[in-house]
Parts: sequence; C-alpha cells; structure tokens
Amino acid sequence: MATHVKNMNELAKALQPVMMDMVNKMADRVYETLNYFLLDYYAGYEPSSYQRTKDFLHSAVKVDAHPYKGGVWASVYIDYDSLDSYRNATGYQVARWADEGLHGGMEVDHKPHVWQDTMDNTVNNGELLKLAIEYLKSHGISVRTERTLTRETIKSMGIREKHPVFGLMRKKWGLLPRIRGSL
Repeated sequence: MATHVKNMNELAKALQPVMMDMVNKMADRVYETLNYFLLDYYAGYEPSSYQRTKDFLHSAVKVDAHPYKGGVWASVYIDYDSLDSYRNATGYQVARWADEGLHGGMEVDHKPHVWQDTMDNTVNNGELLKLAIEYLKSHGISVRTERTLTRETIKSMGIREKHPVFGLMRKKWGLLPRIRGSL
C-alpha cells in the first residue's frame, strides 16, 4: 500500500521503522565483531603473572536504536567504567592497552588491536555501508552508489580513523549508528 507524504516530517516518520531496524542490524554487526576481537584477545594470551577476571571480555555494550534529533541512533562501545577490578590500572587504560596490542600493559607475541580491528572490519572496509545499501534496497528504497567505499574514500569525506566514525557518517547520510568514544 502506498504512503502519501506531504512534507519532510511525514517522510521521516514513514521511514523511521525501516531506519530503526537497519541501524539495529548495523549495530549488531559492530557488536558481534567487537566481541569476536575481544574473544581473540583473550584466546591469544594466557597470563602467568595475574589471574584473569574476564571483565574486559564481557565489557562490550550495544544500545538499541532509538529516534534522535530527526534520525536514528545506536551505540556500541567498550564500557570501561565497569572494569573496576584491575589493580594499578583504570578500565580506560585496560581498553587502551588492548587497542595498542598489549596485555595488561605488557608486550607479548599476540598483538590484537581490539577497537581498531573492529573498525577496520566494519566501517573502514565499507561493510556497514554495503549492509545499509542492501537493507534499504531489500525494503524497496532505491539507492545509487557512485563510488566504492575505501579507507581513502572515507578519509576524503573528512572522517578520521580514530574519530567516533558512526556519528560523522550519520550526520553525512543520516543512516548509521554512532559508536561512543574511540580508543
């Protein structure tokens, strides 16, 4: 059944359910990818000088999509405030170390970069944009793509790698969820 739209507010209201579902699917992809790299971080090194609490392993948080300032917003982040069981390190420092390839602040052979690897495998490689385009097309929304999204393309759009990328992309296209904070 066709929806008759008389103005931009009615268009936004008509698209909101589609956008909410799409942003949730995109946030799910980032959350799954973040958890994959958190698990890899834990699997790649067994500490001998301290006992693991696994708090960091379970620190990923996804906040479901919700309407926000005429668009849709979702968050995926590492909740470093919940990491209060570490001695001589804040939760933020633990998360930074994990993104710098360190385990407990120590250099070891296994050097994942948890946050950056997540960004590289969702945002920087264009996967989320492709997911958004496929989703919109599957719901009958015509989408034209004029160029391939690469790291260089993202940079040319003014999006810095270490910036909370989703927030900027949401502002440019009004599509993508925001990731709170960057490491």
